[in-house]
Amino acid sequence: RQMKHLAQVNNVLGEVYYKIKSSESALQRHEKALNIYEQIKDEVGEAETKSYIGGMFEKIGSYPTALEYQTESLQLFKSMGMKSQIAFVLENIGSIYEDLEKYDSAYFNFQKAFLLNSELGDSLRVIGNLNNLGDVLRKTREAKKGLEFSKKAAEMSQRLGMLYQQKSAIVDISKAYAEMKDYESAFKYLEQSRLFSGILTSVGNPGSSI
Repeated sequence: RQMKHLAQVNNVLGEVYYKIKSSESALQRHEKALNIYEQIKDEVGEAETKSYIGGMFEKIGSYPTALEYQTESLQLFKSMGMKSQIAFVLENIGSIYEDLEKYDSAYFNFQKAFLLNSELGDSLRVIGNLNNLGDVLRKTREAKKGLEFSKKAAEMSQRLGMLYQQKSAIVDISKAYAEMKDYESAFKYLEQSRLFSGILTSVGNPGSSI
């Protein structure tokens, strides 16, 4: 139990170091946590930590290594049947493919994450999935189709009072209208997003984890 707590502390420190813009220090902490989890044969901890490490490699632009760690994490979570965590890692993998401009693969993983989170009733992550799907479609010149996803995300986040997610959706709506050359609508939603930025600055932004 003591070793497990030590691993958990290292993962928390890794997140803290990342937030203060020290990716290398964050990576070192997550790697220490992984070593401990592997020693004590804690597969859940190992899977979570591999996803954290994959996230750090994505942030520093080491995409092949990031994909390797996220894929290992995904296989571990699949072997344990942990659907919520599987969806989270699928979203991370989609994000890597989006960074690489491999939009078909990004869409495929975001869609799988969306279906799993919908099945689980995880509203917060469903909104994130909708935003991601809309973003990918806009980047592949399917702005009208992407707009539908972004509007669903905006409506759902408004209904649930999730301001940060609502603001992200509104920004994507503005971008989609701009892509469609409807600049009046794009400007209207851009102004809305600025209002949300002011509100969020006063209340603070929420974080996320597995």
